[in-house]
Formats: sequence, C-alpha cells, structure tokens
Amino acid sequence: MRIVLLMLAVALFAGCENAPIRSLEPVELSPEAVRVQAVLDQWPREFKHDFAATFNFFGKDFTGTGTLDVHSPRDFRIKCSSRSGKPIFDARMNWAGITVLHARNAVERGMVESLMRDIRMALEPPANLELLRENAGGYELRYSDAELYRHEYKFDKDFRLVETEIDYAPRDSVIIKFDRHTPEGPQQVQIHRPARLYRVTIEFKPVAQ
Repeated sequence: MRIVLLMLAVALFAGCENAPIRSLEPVELSPEAVRVQAVLDQWPREFKHDFAATFNFFGKDFTGTGTLDVHSPRDFRIKCSSRSGKPIFDARMNWAGITVLHARNAVERGMVESLMRDIRMALEPPANLELLRENAGGYELRYSDAELYRHEYKFDKDFRLVETEIDYAPRDSVIIKFDRHTPEGPQQVQIHRPARLYRVTIEFKPVAQ
C-alpha cells in the first residue's frame, strides 16, 4: 500500500512540474479602496523623533525639548526637558496603561496624564473608513465609537490629515491640528484640550538622512 501511495505522489508532483505556471494578474483597487489606503498611510507604524515644544498649562507658558518614541498607538514614551536640561516630565503608555515617571508637581502630573491620552488618540488610526466623504476642501470622516466618543477627521485633497477632533463628553473635546507636511509626516502638531486648560505645540526636528 505504501508503495502505491508513493508512486501516486511521484506521479502527482511530476505532473505539477510540467504544468505551466500562470503569472499573477495585478489587482486593480477600487476608488474607495485607494482612498482608504491613502488615509491609513497617514498613520506611522513606528518612529522615534526629537522635538521642540511650547506648553500652556493653566495659562502658564513654558518651552522644552524632548523625544517621542512610538512603537504603537498604545505603546509609546515621551520625555521632555527644559532648554537648560532640567526634566519637565517623563511618561509612557503600554499594556499597563499610563505611567507618569516624572512631573514637576501634582497639577502638571494630571496634565501629562491627559496629554498622554490625547497623544494616543492622535496616533490611533480611524475606524469606519467606509464613511469617508469628499467635501469642498478635501475629505472628512465622522463617526462615534463604542465608548460614544465622537470622532471627526479632516483631510486635504491629497489625503493629508489636517485636523482631528474627538469629543469625550458634551463639554470636553480635544482638537489636534497637523501642519507642515513632509514625506515623513506632519512636522508640527498642535493639541488643544480647552476643558483641561492646556495647549501644546510640538515641532518635530528634521530626521537626519
């Protein structure tokens, strides 16, 4: 019996070897699929960038420099120091949630925790991309997620992300603006959370070639 099975297997493979190999035809994506892919391309998978930033916490302005190290939207770390090198804050997000490793005081610790949540929302690609619609200035996407947060994304005609607004509650929303687009992504990001009384402008430094 084993000999018979072996002979059948040899005959089968011999037939496959002589069979012509068909070349794969390129798949042409639908216009909707092209738009969805163009939108998803706006979200980086993993990166590490140095930055300079201006912060406004409770009406108080200060500046700093730091590093944003992103492995995924839910796994990243941000460190910021004053221009003289004194630590301002150090925080990370991973499977355990948000951990503020350093903050100058309790008030700023709460601000940093809110900022980390808003950065996560900025890094998270949108869902429900079938709702993407064209408008006069480009494209927009609106939907509510499982937590009933309302999401609104605005793109220009080249599908570059211009603005994100997420409503956590009726009087608590975050507005994130993206500017100075390059092939590496936006070089300026502004995060404004009026209900938490903070505004942050992050200027990413050019990546060395």
